[in-house]
Amino acid sequence: MTTISLREIELGIWLTIAIIPFVGSLLSAKGYKKWQIKPYLLLILMNVFMSLYGMLYFIGRLINNVEFIMAGFVCVNVVLMLNTSFILSIYSPRIPKLILIQIQIIFLILSIHATFSTPPQLSDEQMLFPIMEKIGMIGGLFIFFITIIGYSVFSLKKVKKRNLPKKLNIFPITLLIGIFSTLILYLLVILINIPLFFALIPGLLSFSLVAFILLFIPSSLFITPIEPLHLAIISHTGKTLFSRNFQQDIKDEVIHGAISAINVIFQKYLDPKSQLKQLLFENLVCYVEFRPHYFIILIDRYYFKQMESTLRQFVSSVDPIISNLPSDWDGDLLSLGSDILPIFEQNFKFIPEMLR
Repeated sequence: MTTISLREIELGIWLTIAIIPFVGSLLSAKGYKKWQIKPYLLLILMNVFMSLYGMLYFIGRLINNVEFIMAGFVCVNVVLMLNTSFILSIYSPRIPKLILIQIQIIFLILSIHATFSTPPQLSDEQMLFPIMEKIGMIGGLFIFFITIIGYSVFSLKKVKKRNLPKKLNIFPITLLIGIFSTLILYLLVILINIPLFFALIPGLLSFSLVAFILLFIPSSLFITPIEPLHLAIISHTGKTLFSRNFQQDIKDEVIHGAISAINVIFQKYLDPKSQLKQLLFENLVCYVEFRPHYFIILIDRYYFKQMESTLRQFVSSVDPIISNLPSDWDGDLLSLGSDILPIFEQNFKFIPEMLR
């Protein structure tokens, strides 16, 4: 009967640590392509460096080459930096973001410098954990942990307070499970001397699972459900040039009321050079882009930052079409709509899937 040695188990785990985040990076890239949300780019980098970390450790342990292990140790510090940046891109803690990032960078530089300045004659264990490396690693972990714990607690409270869909809890809960299980296993590494690589498994799985979650529930990233209702392009004379509903069973009187209120503002009070604004009407968020001869309004139940950039992109695409119309234009709306509809579908193609 063939027995599997601890070394073979370790090599298998390091190879797994290389493969799973690589799959996570592909899922994150697919998520970014699908939703065009910038924090996904940090998630892609995080998974790439995690995968590289596992591969370098696998090769280093396989051929007993310390240089590969040193490079892998640098990668895991970069992962901590990217993880912290990823969370700070979607969450604003009481401590200023810039300060947290600067502290994390200092710990990263300290750890990298210590790694490559360690005398090569030391053994593997001495090479991996000299005092300066420990300070850099523990400091980076501390910033990383407090950032994620702060974000997770804030997210769970916000979902409960605003009575938002419970599915939005899955992202912060996954982060918390990964962090606390990793911490517990690290304590076991110290107390009963179990192999260090076992402590990496829950963190690896949780952050790879995040990429899968965010591919299908992107709104959980921002703790905000996505519920756009209506988009309309209104001329300076009050004529609707183009309109589309995002959902069925929308109360027309609410939509017309919001548009009428915005039209009054457009006609009497607003500088036509004003940029995109968010206005509230009967507990609805109205994203409005004002132009000299028309305005575009997007009505949503909740504020969602990504919608601003999406609307701006849509406006820049349709502006050449609408701006060329005469001020007293009274042409074929169907023909105009056929020109605008492909642009609308291209810019807002992610909406129907996010509403599921």
